Amino acid sequence: MLCDCSRQLWLLTRKNLILSKRSKLWTLFELILPILFTLPIIILIVKNGTIQLSPGRPFDAVPLDGGAADVTRTVGFVAAIRTRWCNNRDVSLAYYAPATSKETADKLMSKLAGRFTTTAFTLSIVQFDSEDRMLDQLRFDAPNGTQFRCAINKFAGGVIFDRLNVSENMLEYRILLPTPLTNDPWMLGLEWDDPFGANNDFNKIPGKPPYWSSAFLSFQYAIDSLFIEAASSKASLQTELRLLRMPEPAYSVNSVAAFIGIASYVWGLCAFVLVIHTAREIANERSTVKEFLSVMGLSTTVFYLSHVLYASAKCLIVLLICSVPLSTMLGSASVSLFLCIIVLYGISAVLFAALVSSFFKTPNTVLKVIIILWVVLVAASLRAPRIDQIFYCTLFSLNPNAAFSYALKSIADYMNRGRELSWWNMFEDSSFHFTCGAAFMMLICDIVWMSAATLFFDFMLSSGDLVFFKMSSSSSYLGASGTRLDDVDGNTETDEGLLRTRAGISVHRLIKVWSSTGERAVDEMSLEAYVGQVTVLLGHNGAGKSTTFSVISGITTPTSGSVSIADLDIRKQRSACRKLIGLCPQENALFDRLTVEEHLWFIHGLKCSNGSYKAEAQQLLNQLKLGDKANELTMNLSGGQKRKLCVSMAVIGGSPVVLLDEPTAGMDPGARRDVEALLEDVKVDRLVN
Repeated sequence: MLCDCSRQLWLLTRKNLILSKRSKLWTLFELILPILFTLPIIILIVKNGTIQLSPGRPFDAVPLDGGAADVTRTVGFVAAIRTRWCNNRDVSLAYYAPATSKETADKLMSKLAGRFTTTAFTLSIVQFDSEDRMLDQLRFDAPNGTQFRCAINKFAGGVIFDRLNVSENMLEYRILLPTPLTNDPWMLGLEWDDPFGANNDFNKIPGKPPYWSSAFLSFQYAIDSLFIEAASSKASLQTELRLLRMPEPAYSVNSVAAFIGIASYVWGLCAFVLVIHTAREIANERSTVKEFLSVMGLSTTVFYLSHVLYASAKCLIVLLICSVPLSTMLGSASVSLFLCIIVLYGISAVLFAALVSSFFKTPNTVLKVIIILWVVLVAASLRAPRIDQIFYCTLFSLNPNAAFSYALKSIADYMNRGRELSWWNMFEDSSFHFTCGAAFMMLICDIVWMSAATLFFDFMLSSGDLVFFKMSSSSSYLGASGTRLDDVDGNTETDEGLLRTRAGISVHRLIKVWSSTGERAVDEMSLEAYVGQVTVLLGHNGAGKSTTFSVISGITTPTSGSVSIADLDIRKQRSACRKLIGLCPQENALFDRLTVEEHLWFIHGLKCSNGSYKAEAQQLLNQLKLGDKANELTMNLSGGQKRKLCVSMAVIGGSPVVLLDEPTAGMDPGARRDVEALLEDVKVDRLVN
């Protein structure tokens, strides 16, 4: 089995190489265009790359008074509290406390108002009887965005005391602050592209979220300190509080690292042409020749594997050529890890093309869908979740472009930090909680799930019936009984002379109902075809002849009834049955850019036939008067010549069972006689139907 698959893979790979050689313009377009688009940019960035070293940065402490001094204090480039309040001279602060703690809350808030009130500024305290009423008032008072840089109207915010008991040292409260309708600075997921980045903010107190400028810290410290004073019976804490930001470690601003951080989008566009072409090629073969080749013994897995490996090789040529200049500038980051990530991304991009092509039946549909989806997936990686949201990052990384983006951004961060990144520490955090190792594993996961999904959808959709469970092969289904062929009914006709030979094909009460339309294409048909004979299946158009051939060859599954080839059940032993079959389908299943002789070589190898194909191929071509067309591309053949080639492909390799569906359609009388003579010669030890 493994030997057969290896041989099939070699045949398909050689076929792909031949087709690429005969489509030089498109092959060059696939390889050269992305390189011409990307490589000059990368070389320019590498040659002119700069590294700006930044030493460790300490920060000065900022005093916090919990009173009027905070309102006018300026902290670096962060807006002062009074500026955010539009320099209003009278600002209100709402509060609510349950009845059990109302008296204590009133005293505490009265003292708080005294701390913030000066000759130039007044903080008024407004008490509410219910939490809902206070919330309604604060929502009504919220800023509407009409005042430039003004974050409040009347109320600077509100305080809700959930638990307040001085004697038991219990304090639990909430501070509510107004939020602008647009550009909300508290929505960290939307505002902070990289909250853990090396160079996001160098203020003494970070500007976002606006803990300082909104007076959140001042109100919080005022309430806490007043509560402590009340609980300890002290007039004043006499304690000075200062806020000190953690120092920033040394880092570098590397222009190459900056490009690597966004390179996933560039490489996503580079792979665009290859992804489209791969999807189109697979869809085209899937709609024309795949089922025919499957009947000849081709494994579905090998079919997709050959396309994926060949397309991946082309994709990796492009990506690796563009990656080599960057790999010289990685510094302490592992070059092998970087290149391995590139390889995984190239394979996953090609597998995505295979997945889309397995889901849709027509090449035009596949082409439209793959263009839209690939652009959407590349664009979606721009809006990836924050790297500290590990679950969402993992989910989002099912998009290979997102996983690739996370991996490259992590590498860029290590470069900026000057830290070593290797195979041994790729799962350790730098600034990235969703590590390079996690992104690496998600690329592998993407390859696995897309491979499985491709084979699953191909299996479910290839036969034309979306069937999730195999239907029972019991002959009692749909009213079929277990009688022998001899006892079927009065419509059975038997040639007594044939009973002395063995039956190569046995069809018993075959029923085929198309699930999509409910149409009964074959209605309780029984047939036995014998070795050494040419059995002809006659009927008008639409009678079910081609459907019967599809069931016998294993292309589609019967609704009920049984089909056996050489005593092998087609349902249970389809692969073994197909090794015995040579098929000439109703439609010409040919590769336009392969020659006549190459088709016979390909099919002979696919059937795993012994010996050289040349002598047998030459004999068949001469007998069908195609000898002078051996090196002609099939796209240049006439309709009758193509049918002759299809008959030759069915016969070559010594297939014990030859199935011919309208083999002489489109032939002139002389060509038909040539085919008849050929069939008379080959039927001696075979079954021809």
